[in-house]
Amino acid sequence: MIIACTSRFHKDLSSLTKKVKDGYSNCLTNILSVFDDLPISDISMLGDTLNRDIVPSGTHYRKIRIPSSEHSGKSGGYRLFCVCFVLNDAIVLLHIYPKTGRLAGVSPNQKDYVKFIEEMNSENGQFLILNRSKMEFVKHPL
Repeated sequence: MIIACTSRFHKDLSSLTKKVKDGYSNCLTNILSVFDDLPISDISMLGDTLNRDIVPSGTHYRKIRIPSSEHSGKSGGYRLFCVCFVLNDAIVLLHIYPKTGRLAGVSPNQKDYVKFIEEMNSENGQFLILNRSKMEFVKHPL
């Protein structure tokens, strides 16, 4: 499975992981632990379905709760917005925010959901692809 991300997600992730003392340094590892060993068809059913009418047929727009290894409890962790392309065996990560802590964000609304998709579409398929061996994203067409 290909894991890609938009520029927005990459910026979100960088903000979360740059200060170890904030307790978000394992964010990417936490995401991968949810996705590991799951086929894209199962990932596309995780979490909540969002705005089916703004994504192409055959894709799944999801909001997924990602548990945190640093923050315990159901209210902790992260909220991840992503689009699953089942036929392409790919997932595009759009936005993430922590539910608790100094960097906790306000839950996005319907307008934000649309904006995340518009930003994804504006990248014209040129996403950052996860290089798992280096645990970093590199620019590559999807």
